[in-house]
Amino acid sequence: MGEKAKANVLVFSFPIQGHINPLLQFSKRLLSKNVNVTFLTTSSTHNSILRRAITGGATALPLSFVPIDDGFEEDHPSTDTSPDYFAKFQENVSRSLSELISSMDPKPNAVVYDSCLPYVLDVCRKHPGVAAASFFTQSSTVNATYIHFLRGEFKEFQNDVVLPAMPPLKGNDLPVFLYDNNLCRPLFELISSQFVNVDDIDFFLVNSFDELEVEVLQWMKNQWPVKNIGPMIPSMYLDKRLAGDKDYGINLFNAQVNECLDWLDSKPPGSVIYVSFGSLAVLKDDQMIEVAAVFAIMGYRSIEAYRSGRYLSSWWLLRTSSGYTLGAEALQYVV
Repeated sequence: MGEKAKANVLVFSFPIQGHINPLLQFSKRLLSKNVNVTFLTTSSTHNSILRRAITGGATALPLSFVPIDDGFEEDHPSTDTSPDYFAKFQENVSRSLSELISSMDPKPNAVVYDSCLPYVLDVCRKHPGVAAASFFTQSSTVNATYIHFLRGEFKEFQNDVVLPAMPPLKGNDLPVFLYDNNLCRPLFELISSQFVNVDDIDFFLVNSFDELEVEVLQWMKNQWPVKNIGPMIPSMYLDKRLAGDKDYGINLFNAQVNECLDWLDSKPPGSVIYVSFGSLAVLKDDQMIEVAAVFAIMGYRSIEAYRSGRYLSSWWLLRTSSGYTLGAEALQYVV
Protein backbone atom coordinates (compact mmCIF):
# COMPACT_ATOMS: atom_id res chain seq x y z
CA MET A 1 0.00 0.00 0.00
CA GLY A 2 1.19 3.51 -0.81
CA GLU A 3 1.96 6.11 1.77
CA LYS A 4 -1.11 8.02 2.94
CA ALA A 5 -1.25 11.49 1.43
CA LYS A 6 -0.69 14.41 3.76
CA ALA A 7 -3.62 16.64 4.63
CA ASN A 8 -3.45 20.11 3.08
CA VAL A 9 -4.68 23.03 5.16
CA LEU A 10 -4.92 26.75 4.45
CA VAL A 11 -4.62 29.01 7.50
CA PHE A 12 -5.93 32.55 7.04
CA SER A 13 -5.41 35.26 9.68
CA PHE A 14 -6.94 38.68 10.08
CA PRO A 15 -4.02 41.07 9.37
CA ILE A 16 -3.20 42.34 12.86
CA GLN A 17 -0.54 41.11 15.27
CA GLY A 18 -2.80 39.69 17.98
CA HIS A 19 -4.57 37.49 15.43
CA ILE A 20 -1.51 36.45 13.43
CA ASN A 21 0.32 35.16 16.52
CA PRO A 22 -2.07 32.39 17.65
CA LEU A 23 -2.81 31.22 14.10
CA LEU A 24 0.89 31.06 13.30
CA GLN A 25 1.40 29.00 16.45
CA PHE A 26 -1.49 26.73 15.46
CA SER A 27 0.18 26.28 12.07
CA LYS A 28 3.36 25.11 13.80
CA ARG A 29 1.34 22.50 15.69
CA LEU A 30 -0.24 21.25 12.46
CA LEU A 31 3.19 21.02 10.83
CA SER A 32 4.39 18.86 13.73
CA LYS A 33 1.53 16.45 12.90
CA ASN A 34 2.78 16.03 9.32
CA VAL A 35 0.16 18.36 7.80
CA ASN A 36 0.96 20.58 4.82
CA VAL A 37 0.18 24.15 5.83
CA THR A 38 -0.09 27.29 3.71
CA PHE A 39 -0.30 30.49 5.75
CA LEU A 40 -2.40 33.12 3.99
CA THR A 41 -1.69 36.80 4.51
CA THR A 42 -3.38 39.83 3.01
CA SER A 43 -1.47 41.52 0.21
CA SER A 44 -1.14 44.78 2.15
CA THR A 45 0.77 43.02 4.96
CA HIS A 46 2.44 40.17 3.03
CA ASN A 47 5.80 41.84 2.34
CA SER A 48 6.00 43.20 5.88
CA ILE A 49 5.28 39.75 7.30
CA LEU A 50 7.95 38.13 5.11
CA ARG A 51 10.54 40.70 6.20
CA ARG A 52 9.71 40.12 9.86
CA ALA A 53 9.50 36.35 9.38
CA ILE A 54 13.06 36.26 8.09
CA THR A 55 14.42 38.06 11.16
CA GLY A 56 12.09 36.19 13.52
CA GLY A 57 12.87 32.73 12.24
CA ALA A 58 9.42 31.82 10.91
CA THR A 59 10.79 31.21 7.41
CA ALA A 60 12.87 28.35 8.82
CA LEU A 61 9.61 26.40 9.10
CA PRO A 62 8.30 24.29 6.18
CA LEU A 63 5.51 26.83 5.91
CA SER A 64 4.44 28.63 2.74
CA PHE A 65 3.31 32.26 2.97
CA VAL A 66 0.87 33.18 0.20
CA PRO A 67 -0.72 36.63 -0.28
CA ILE A 68 -4.48 37.10 -0.66
CA ASP A 69 -5.38 40.28 -2.52
CA ASP A 70 -7.25 42.69 -0.23
CA GLY A 71 -7.20 45.60 -2.68
CA PHE A 72 -4.94 47.86 -0.61
CA GLU A 73 -1.34 49.02 -0.79
CA GLU A 74 1.25 47.96 1.79
CA ASP A 75 1.29 51.39 3.44
CA HIS A 76 -2.48 51.46 3.98
CA PRO A 77 -3.08 52.28 7.67
CA SER A 78 -4.00 49.20 9.70
CA THR A 79 -6.17 51.40 11.92
CA ASP A 80 -8.66 52.06 9.09
CA THR A 81 -12.10 51.10 10.41
CA SER A 82 -14.28 52.80 7.79
CA PRO A 83 -17.26 50.87 6.36
CA ASP A 84 -15.86 51.32 2.85
CA TYR A 85 -12.60 49.67 3.90
CA PHE A 86 -14.31 46.58 5.32
CA ALA A 87 -16.65 46.26 2.31
CA LYS A 88 -13.80 46.44 -0.19
CA PHE A 89 -11.68 44.13 1.96
CA GLN A 90 -14.40 41.46 2.05
CA GLU A 91 -15.08 41.64 -1.70
CA ASN A 92 -11.44 41.34 -2.72
CA VAL A 93 -10.47 38.72 -0.14
CA SER A 94 -13.42 36.46 -1.04
CA ARG A 95 -12.60 36.63 -4.75
CA SER A 96 -8.86 36.10 -4.30
CA LEU A 97 -9.27 33.18 -1.89
CA SER A 98 -11.73 31.43 -4.19
CA GLU A 99 -9.32 31.81 -7.11
CA LEU A 100 -6.50 30.34 -5.02
CA ILE A 101 -8.52 27.28 -4.01
CA SER A 102 -9.60 26.72 -7.63
CA SER A 103 -5.97 26.79 -8.74
CA MET A 104 -4.77 24.23 -6.18
CA ASP A 105 -4.20 20.59 -7.04
CA PRO A 106 -4.86 18.78 -4.85
CA LYS A 107 -7.52 20.94 -3.26
CA PRO A 108 -7.07 21.85 0.42
CA ASN A 109 -8.88 19.64 2.88
CA ALA A 110 -9.79 22.60 5.06
CA VAL A 111 -9.44 26.32 5.56
CA VAL A 112 -8.76 27.43 9.14
CA TYR A 113 -9.75 31.08 9.13
CA ASP A 114 -9.89 33.91 11.62
CA SER A 115 -13.39 34.34 13.01
CA CYS A 116 -13.25 38.01 11.93
CA LEU A 117 -13.38 36.70 8.34
CA PRO A 118 -16.77 34.89 8.48
CA TYR A 119 -17.33 35.18 4.72
CA VAL A 120 -14.57 32.61 4.22
CA LEU A 121 -17.26 30.04 5.05
CA ASP A 122 -19.18 31.09 1.92
CA VAL A 123 -16.01 30.66 -0.14
CA CYS A 124 -15.46 27.15 1.25
CA ARG A 125 -19.02 26.15 0.42
CA LYS A 126 -18.36 27.01 -3.25
CA HIS A 127 -15.65 24.34 -3.25
CA PRO A 128 -17.05 20.90 -2.27
CA GLY A 129 -14.81 18.92 0.04
CA VAL A 130 -13.17 21.95 1.62
CA ALA A 131 -14.07 22.08 5.33
CA ALA A 132 -14.45 25.41 7.12
CA ALA A 133 -12.90 25.85 10.58
CA SER A 134 -13.46 29.20 12.28
CA PHE A 135 -10.67 30.13 14.72
CA PHE A 136 -11.67 32.38 17.64
CA THR A 137 -8.79 34.19 19.32
CA GLN A 138 -10.89 35.03 22.39
CA SER A 139 -12.20 32.67 25.07
CA SER A 140 -15.52 30.80 25.06
CA THR A 141 -16.75 33.11 27.82
CA VAL A 142 -16.32 36.12 25.55
CA ASN A 143 -17.87 34.26 22.62
CA ALA A 144 -20.89 33.18 24.65
CA THR A 145 -21.40 36.69 26.02
CA TYR A 146 -21.53 38.19 22.53
CA ILE A 147 -23.86 35.44 21.32
CA HIS A 148 -26.33 36.06 24.18
CA PHE A 149 -26.22 39.81 23.50
CA LEU A 150 -26.74 39.46 19.75
CA ARG A 151 -29.68 37.14 20.42
CA GLY A 152 -31.25 39.94 22.44
CA GLU A 153 -31.12 38.01 25.71
CA PHE A 154 -29.94 41.05 27.66
CA LYS A 155 -29.91 44.77 26.94
CA GLU A 156 -29.82 46.50 30.33
CA PHE A 157 -26.62 46.93 32.34
CA GLN A 158 -27.83 48.65 35.52
CA ASN A 159 -28.38 45.31 37.27
CA ASP A 160 -26.35 42.11 37.27
CA VAL A 161 -26.34 40.29 33.93
CA VAL A 162 -27.10 36.61 34.50
CA LEU A 163 -26.17 34.27 31.65
CA PRO A 164 -26.14 30.47 31.40
CA ALA A 165 -23.04 28.75 32.84
CA MET A 166 -21.55 32.05 34.06
CA PRO A 167 -21.47 33.89 37.39
CA PRO A 168 -23.46 37.16 37.60
CA LEU A 169 -21.70 39.91 35.66
CA LYS A 170 -21.59 43.64 36.30
CA GLY A 171 -21.80 46.05 33.41
CA ASN A 172 -18.09 46.83 33.60
CA ASP A 173 -17.30 43.09 33.43
CA LEU A 174 -18.63 43.02 29.87
CA PRO A 175 -16.88 43.97 26.61
CA VAL A 176 -17.12 47.74 26.20
CA PHE A 177 -18.78 47.44 22.78
CA LEU A 178 -21.85 45.83 24.35
CA TYR A 179 -22.89 48.77 26.50
CA ASP A 180 -21.56 51.39 24.09
CA ASN A 181 -21.73 49.86 20.63
CA ASN A 182 -21.62 53.31 19.02
CA LEU A 183 -18.13 53.87 20.46
CA CYS A 184 -16.74 52.62 17.16
CA ARG A 185 -19.62 51.25 15.12
CA PRO A 186 -17.52 49.60 12.38
CA LEU A 187 -15.47 47.68 14.97
CA PHE A 188 -18.61 46.60 16.81
CA GLU A 189 -20.01 45.28 13.53
CA LEU A 190 -16.72 43.51 12.77
CA ILE A 191 -16.71 41.80 16.16
CA SER A 192 -20.40 40.90 15.88
CA SER A 193 -19.91 39.43 12.40
CA GLN A 194 -17.87 36.58 13.92
CA PHE A 195 -21.11 34.93 15.00
CA VAL A 196 -23.37 35.42 11.96
CA ASN A 197 -22.92 31.88 10.62
CA VAL A 198 -21.62 29.83 13.56
CA ASP A 199 -24.49 27.37 13.09
CA ASP A 200 -23.05 26.38 9.71
CA ILE A 201 -19.30 26.05 10.32
CA ASP A 202 -17.68 22.61 10.40
CA PHE A 203 -15.30 23.32 13.28
CA PHE A 204 -15.47 25.96 16.03
CA LEU A 205 -11.87 26.32 17.27
CA VAL A 206 -11.16 28.39 20.39
CA ASN A 207 -7.83 29.67 21.67
CA SER A 208 -8.54 28.50 25.21
CA PHE A 209 -8.23 25.36 27.35
CA ASP A 210 -10.85 23.23 29.10
CA GLU A 211 -9.88 23.86 32.72
CA LEU A 212 -10.13 27.63 32.29
CA GLU A 213 -13.89 27.74 31.71
CA VAL A 214 -15.46 24.32 32.28
CA GLU A 215 -19.14 25.30 32.58
CA VAL A 216 -19.37 27.77 29.71
CA LEU A 217 -17.37 25.45 27.47
CA GLN A 218 -19.89 22.67 28.07
CA TRP A 219 -22.73 25.08 27.26
CA MET A 220 -20.99 25.96 23.98
CA LYS A 221 -20.30 22.31 23.11
CA ASN A 222 -23.98 21.47 23.54
CA GLN A 223 -24.75 23.74 20.58
CA TRP A 224 -21.71 23.87 18.29
CA PRO A 225 -18.72 21.68 17.33
CA VAL A 226 -16.45 23.58 19.73
CA LYS A 227 -12.92 22.41 20.37
CA ASN A 228 -10.38 24.17 22.57
CA ILE A 229 -6.92 24.15 21.00
CA GLY A 230 -5.14 26.68 23.21
CA PRO A 231 -3.37 28.33 24.63
CA MET A 232 -1.60 29.08 21.36
CA ILE A 233 1.70 30.35 22.73
CA PRO A 234 5.26 29.20 21.95
CA SER A 235 5.87 25.60 22.96
CA MET A 236 8.77 26.55 25.25
CA TYR A 237 6.19 27.92 27.73
CA LEU A 238 3.93 24.85 27.55
CA ASP A 239 4.83 21.26 26.69
CA LYS A 240 8.17 21.92 24.93
CA ARG A 241 7.18 19.49 22.15
CA LEU A 242 8.36 21.87 19.41
CA ALA A 243 12.13 22.13 19.59
CA GLY A 244 13.46 25.68 19.65
CA ASP A 245 9.99 27.23 19.63
CA LYS A 246 10.67 30.23 21.88
CA ASP A 247 8.68 32.93 20.08
CA TYR A 248 6.01 33.37 17.44
CA GLY A 249 8.53 34.27 14.75
CA ILE A 250 6.85 37.37 13.30
CA ASN A 251 6.54 40.88 14.69
CA LEU A 252 4.88 43.56 12.57
CA PHE A 253 6.39 46.24 14.76
CA ASN A 254 9.94 47.20 15.62
CA ALA A 255 10.34 45.41 18.93
CA GLN A 256 12.74 46.98 21.44
CA VAL A 257 13.79 43.57 22.72
CA ASN A 258 17.27 44.33 24.06
CA GLU A 259 16.25 47.63 25.66
CA CYS A 260 13.28 46.01 27.39
CA LEU A 261 15.34 43.09 28.65
CA ASP A 262 18.04 45.40 30.01
CA TRP A 263 15.42 47.41 31.90
CA LEU A 264 13.69 44.28 33.24
CA ASP A 265 17.00 42.76 34.32
CA SER A 266 17.61 45.82 36.48
CA LYS A 267 14.44 45.13 38.51
CA PRO A 268 13.79 42.46 41.17
CA PRO A 269 12.12 39.23 39.93
CA GLY A 270 8.32 39.38 39.86
CA SER A 271 8.21 43.12 40.54
CA VAL A 272 7.05 44.45 37.13
CA ILE A 273 3.46 44.57 35.85
CA TYR A 274 2.98 44.22 32.08
CA VAL A 275 0.32 46.50 30.55
CA SER A 276 -0.76 46.28 26.90
CA PHE A 277 -3.68 47.69 24.93
CA GLY A 278 -2.95 45.70 21.78
CA SER A 279 -1.60 46.66 18.38
CA LEU A 280 -4.78 48.31 17.08
CA ALA A 281 -5.94 50.68 19.81
CA VAL A 282 -4.46 54.18 19.88
CA LEU A 283 -4.85 55.88 23.26
CA LYS A 284 -4.92 59.62 23.79
CA ASP A 285 -2.04 61.15 25.72
CA ASP A 286 -4.22 61.96 28.73
CA GLN A 287 -5.38 58.33 28.89
CA MET A 288 -1.80 57.07 28.83
CA ILE A 289 -0.81 59.56 31.51
CA GLU A 290 -3.70 58.35 33.67
CA VAL A 291 -2.55 54.72 33.37
CA ALA A 292 1.03 55.65 34.20
CA ALA A 293 -0.08 57.82 37.10
CA VAL A 294 -2.01 55.01 38.78
CA PHE A 295 1.00 52.69 38.81
CA ALA A 296 3.41 55.45 39.84
CA ILE A 297 1.24 56.69 42.71
CA MET A 298 0.86 53.12 43.98
CA GLY A 299 4.61 52.61 43.66
CA TYR A 300 4.35 49.73 41.19
CA ARG A 301 6.84 49.18 38.42
CA SER A 302 5.30 48.62 34.99
CA ILE A 303 6.23 48.08 31.40
CA GLU A 304 3.54 49.55 29.15
CA ALA A 305 3.11 48.68 25.47
CA TYR A 306 1.24 51.10 23.24
CA ARG A 307 0.88 51.52 19.51
CA SER A 308 3.92 53.37 18.14
CA GLY A 309 3.96 57.13 17.72
CA ARG A 310 2.66 57.93 21.20
CA TYR A 311 4.53 59.23 24.23
CA LEU A 312 3.86 60.27 27.80
CA SER A 313 4.44 63.72 29.22
CA SER A 314 3.59 65.20 32.59
CA TRP A 315 5.19 67.63 35.02
CA TRP A 316 5.91 64.84 37.52
CA LEU A 317 6.89 62.09 35.08
CA LEU A 318 10.46 62.60 33.84
CA ARG A 319 11.80 60.76 30.80
CA THR A 320 15.18 59.10 31.38
CA SER A 321 17.29 56.66 29.41
CA SER A 322 15.81 53.77 31.40
CA GLY A 323 12.14 54.69 31.29
CA TYR A 324 9.91 56.98 33.29
CA THR A 325 10.78 57.98 36.82
CA LEU A 326 9.08 59.23 39.91
CA GLY A 327 11.84 60.52 42.12
CA ALA A 328 15.09 58.58 41.80
CA GLU A 329 13.90 55.14 40.64
CA ALA A 330 12.73 54.25 37.14
CA LEU A 331 9.23 52.87 37.78
CA GLN A 332 7.89 52.64 34.24
CA TYR A 333 9.14 51.71 30.82
CA VAL A 334 6.99 52.63 27.82
CA VAL A 335 7.34 51.00 24.41
